Amino acid sequence: MIISDKFKLLYYPVMKTGTSSVLDFLEKHYDARIIGECAAQERHLIFTPLHAVQYKKITTVRSPYARAFSIWRHIVSLKRSQGLQYKNCETFKDFILHFLIPRIDWHAQTIYEALLPCLHFIGIRIKLENVNLEFTKHFSVKFLPIPLLNKKDIDIEYDFDCFDLVLKWAEKDFDVFGYPKNPNDHFDFLNKSHLPS
Repeated sequence: MIISDKFKLLYYPVMKTGTSSVLDFLEKHYDARIIGECAAQERHLIFTPLHAVQYKKITTVRSPYARAFSIWRHIVSLKRSQGLQYKNCETFKDFILHFLIPRIDWHAQTIYEALLPCLHFIGIRIKLENVNLEFTKHFSVKFLPIPLLNKKDIDIEYDFDCFDLVLKWAEKDFDVFGYPKNPNDHFDFLNKSHLPS
């Protein structure tokens, strides 16, 4: 959970929705800080401190397909660097089938699942694909652009079979956050998005 008491702002972070970039931006320009430990899982805990109930509440969302691809890269990287044992992760398709769809661990949560306890009172949902445009709509921001810290997240391989599997895994994300469910439209949206550089 990320909070700015000075600006009365709460940011609900969901893994692989640009949280590192947004956190860096909010720390530098909004006096924001992480509540709790810095370990990845704890940093992404979703809760509302009692003193911040009236604060402005925001989150970032992301194309379910792009997010699934990013989670796969993250897991493969963890597997290699830390010796974690995730089986059947070598291809993106296998990863969706054997990791995401069966919800192997907390990394496999959809955005909807992660935000469900507080989704009804998060007033601002910013699409990562248009983060700078949407931030300027909701805030008097003098500090844009928000730089994308994880540059490898830009390169995504498009695959229609994988898209159908991602849709099976995260259909609620497509519906609730307004992402195209037709693969051609979805990939076109990603190609035209204004991701931070």
